[in-house]
Amino acid sequence: MNFPLFRVMVRRDAQTTTPTTVPAHELPILKYLYGNENVTQDKQVGIYACDADVSQEYTRLTRKYGSEKVLEIYGQEQSGQLAASMQAGKSTAEAVSS
Repeated sequence: MNFPLFRVMVRRDAQTTTPTTVPAHELPILKYLYGNENVTQDKQVGIYACDADVSQEYTRLTRKYGSEKVLEIYGQEQSGQLAASMQAGKSTAEAVSS
């Protein structure tokens, strides 16, 4: 699957703003961690080509952000919420590449 990659600015505190690049379905986690007002999505900078299935992506996100945070945003792995978010991102990537 292909997912759009976005450049994102994360304001961690008054003096620290960190740029990062994440697929669209990671944005809700960053906004949960740092607050909507502290996460600024910039332009799409590429495509994240990922052969992982939803289960593997859930595991990757859990390792990166912690299981509690991923559970809070996407629910249990079997809930389908992450799959829906990934599909929405994939649709966006396909529309942009057409």
